[in-house]
Amino acid sequence: MKIKLLICVVAILMLVPMALAAQGLTLDCPNSAAPGAKVSCKILLNEAYSGSGSFGAQFVIDAPDYKVDLNADGSYVTGTGSIIGDSKVLGDPVVLLKLSKSQNKGEIATFNLFAPSSEKSHLITLKNIKQGATPLADSTATVKVQKAVDPPKCAADETLTAGKCVKNTQDKTPQQKFIEDVNVDTSTQKKDTENKLNFISLLAGKLKIFFSEMGWNK
Repeated sequence: MKIKLLICVVAILMLVPMALAAQGLTLDCPNSAAPGAKVSCKILLNEAYSGSGSFGAQFVIDAPDYKVDLNADGSYVTGTGSIIGDSKVLGDPVVLLKLSKSQNKGEIATFNLFAPSSEKSHLITLKNIKQGATPLADSTATVKVQKAVDPPKCAADETLTAGKCVKNTQDKTPQQKFIEDVNVDTSTQKKDTENKLNFISLLAGKLKIFFSEMGWNK
């Protein structure tokens, strides 16, 4: 009886590392992109790994209508840190491997795609995910493909907020009000001076013509 109990305990302990390995992956991609623009995605490990063997994961990236952005070595998935990524063709199995018995949660790999040309929501899915021999749930990201919209041009007394021009409501300091008043007064005085000079110049011209007609300028 004791021998059977010991065998059961050993069997349970042997299964613990496999359970710790099956933590799952999450796909993190931008919410939107312009047609044909580069879409940079991250693959995240949901929980830290600690097992009896090296850390590894396998999955397929399903991204219909997207085009892959290849690295210099012909791969398209890049492992983070000391993680090695093996990827050849979009849609084929991808293998990640780290020669270590532990791995912190968070980013474990990245990849880049080019967005489709059609303006609508497109899916990118990590499927057939496995850590060890354990199959895990898929992870999907939705990217809305749409043309970039130029932000509106705001007036001097407006501020661009959440894509809209909003009137500035902040109270001005006494110093700001004083400077504005001085600028207004200076501008008004300048215009008055210019008007007076124009009037004098016009009057001088008329007097010159009058003197010429009267023969007084000889």
